[in-house]
Amino acid sequence: MRFELAKQFIYKGYNCFIVNSSGGWRNGYVEIPKDSLFFGKTFSDKLPIKKDILKDAKMGKRSPISLMCYAFDDGDNLQLDMLFDVHGGITYGRSKLEPVSKENSWFLGFDCNHAGDGKDESIMDNVQLEFNREYNTNMSDDIIRDEKYVEQELFNLVDEIIKYNNLYNNK
Repeated sequence: MRFELAKQFIYKGYNCFIVNSSGGWRNGYVEIPKDSLFFGKTFSDKLPIKKDILKDAKMGKRSPISLMCYAFDDGDNLQLDMLFDVHGGITYGRSKLEPVSKENSWFLGFDCNHAGDGKDESIMDNVQLEFNREYNTNMSDDIIRDEKYVEQELFNLVDEIIKYNNLYNNK
């Protein structure tokens, strides 16, 4: 699978990246500052945030798998992937981001390759395009998550990162 940087922008001081997969879906990533509560954390890490912060929250766009794990977790602290209401939940937490070349960075992100997400033939490589056409991997009601959609999800993710950093960083 190849990944190509489709768009890079700054929103509220955060570097944001939209990456196209040659498989036909888009991913969104935010570069996390070193002084952030979320620097160095991946989707399954526990946070110093109590689970009761979500007591009145709706499922939103979180992953159903994350919700199931949350329901059976008897600990008090929240796992990172449950905190953010972003498309399919947080699925990425790493120091490297293909195809972005940055040293000493940390990225959190999500992908648009879940059940109900369509594949965009305009960003597929020839191998994936041929496979997609031969086996019809898109279902009739799948939704292709375009660049505008991923950009909006990145805005929402940055807003939530800022919100939770302000509430919990330095506690």
